[in-house]
Order: sequence, then structure tokens, then C-alpha cells
Amino acid sequence: MTADGLRQEQVLVVDDEPMVRDVVVRVLQTLFANVAAAEDGEQAIAHLGKHPVDLLVTDLKMPGKDGIDVVRAAVARDPRTRIIAVSGFITGVDEQTLGSLGAEVLRKPFDVTALLTLVERVLDRP
Repeated sequence: MTADGLRQEQVLVVDDEPMVRDVVVRVLQTLFANVAAAEDGEQAIAHLGKHPVDLLVTDLKMPGKDGIDVVRAAVARDPRTRIIAVSGFITGVDEQTLGSLGAEVLRKPFDVTALLTLVERVLDRP
């Protein structure tokens, strides 16, 4: 914890919708000292190549590299990365793939309480 009570984990938020990305970043900044954002999968994968991430919150459906690509890159870099995949539409195949990679799913639309509850649960997992 920092002096102001914020957690030290490194967080990356990925969403191609600026409004959603900004809201998630602002909400997570109430808990974490270090929250970075990426506007697409390519930018997220580049970030993951340079910076360790403890928690990844990524949209699934994005142009170019999608959320599954981002999740795979995060797991390849560090299998201990905690992952929350956010989507308004998710197939059973996507859900199975994400589960096999250790990711949790949060369906859009979601409220702030659901996001914060899932973040706490994911981080408290052994």
C-alpha cells in the first residue's frame, strides 16, 4: 500500500471505446496507484512487452488484435497475471479459451460495484 492507501499492483486497462476505458481507469485509480491504459490490442501487447502487469482488464471485441490476443500475450509474459475480460457479447468458445487462460469474465453493461467486487476477488485468489 502507498501512503495514501492505494494498492501497488500494476494495472493495464484495454478498451477501444474511450468512454468505457476512461471510466474503468478512473474507478481503478480509486484502488491502485499505477493504472495504465491502452486503446487497442496492439498498444496493449506493446505495453505488456515493456512493463510487468499484475492485473489486466481488457475488452474482448476490438479491431485488429482482440482481447484474446491480449490475454495470451499477458499469460505468455507472466502466467501469474490476474485477468478480467470484459465483453458485451462472448461466445462459449471465447469463454472456454479465457477460462483455460485463467481469466474471469465481466459482461457489459456492468456497474462499478460489480467491477470492484470482481477485481478484489481476482486479486485475493491464491
